[in-house]
Amino acid sequence: MTFLSILISLIFTWGLGLALPLLLRYKFLKRPVSKGIAFLVVFLVYFVQFFISLLAGNEGRHTALGLVAIVNFGILNKGYAEYLIKKSVYGKEEIPKDLDLEGHKNCPNCQNEVHINATICNKCNKEITASI
Repeated sequence: MTFLSILISLIFTWGLGLALPLLLRYKFLKRPVSKGIAFLVVFLVYFVQFFISLLAGNEGRHTALGLVAIVNFGILNKGYAEYLIKKSVYGKEEIPKDLDLEGHKNCPNCQNEVHINATICNKCNKEITASI
């Protein structure tokens, strides 16, 4: 294999393989997607690349395409659970810094963990102002 064929193979496998998921996630949707949608996109990208490589005469192993598929799934799906919680709790994508993903927040007075809807801290018994 020459250097040029290795370079073209890398560009085809990684460059084109990552292009669609990166564009979908960061340019068009600007948010993570569910596992089902991520799997569908990864499946389509993998098989399109697989068939193009077969048509190009590459009958070798396709391990790199599998690695690209795993990376694509991570790109598309990472942060989806947090995104759903932000949307369901706040109806927007910003999330307060003192809120964890379980629907709790810290008391501003004593830093005790309380439920998101709590109005009085169960440790210091002080009122929790609605900063959210």
